[in-house]
Amino acid sequence: MRYDHAAHAGNHGDLLKHAVLGALLAALPRQRGPWRLLDLHAGAGRYRLSPRAAAHRLSHHLRSRGCPAPLRPWLAAQQDALAGGTYLGSPLLLRAALAPGDRLHLIERHGPTLRRLRAVLAGDPRPRLHHDDGWRLGPALLVRRSLLLIDPPWPTAADGRRAAALLRVTAAQPDGVALCWYPLHEG
Repeated sequence: MRYDHAAHAGNHGDLLKHAVLGALLAALPRQRGPWRLLDLHAGAGRYRLSPRAAAHRLSHHLRSRGCPAPLRPWLAAQQDALAGGTYLGSPLLLRAALAPGDRLHLIERHGPTLRRLRAVLAGDPRPRLHHDDGWRLGPALLVRRSLLLIDPPWPTAADGRRAAALLRVTAAQPDGVALCWYPLHEG
């Protein structure tokens, strides 16, 4: 199975992933210092959406009927983008959550996608962009207080084993936090 961030941007699964990410970022304990935020398979950061995308329907529903607290970080981050017909991917959600001293590392292996991400982030010196394989570079960037986002294209069965190994390494860190998006499909 091949997962393409652009093809799935703003769908129901993407909404769930980003809502959980937003709630997790809002809940990070900040009193003991900065965090290192790592996105192993960053994607382009911003995507065009059709007016019928699930993200538009959900944001309209939440604004008209009230937004539950766990979804507020997601809605606040996405509201302006959705009004302009775009959807923010995890790199921009992570960037929006940066606190003083935090470090953001965005890893993308696909050159054209990295160029789009670089253009989206132009002028912001805070994110560190890496043209590399997230599976290879990610473990080297982990520190004591890391939040790791694993959202790969899942082209091989080996990716599940790589994710499990990274989750174990992250869990061994004193303040390690990981979010792994693992697609379920029939077949």
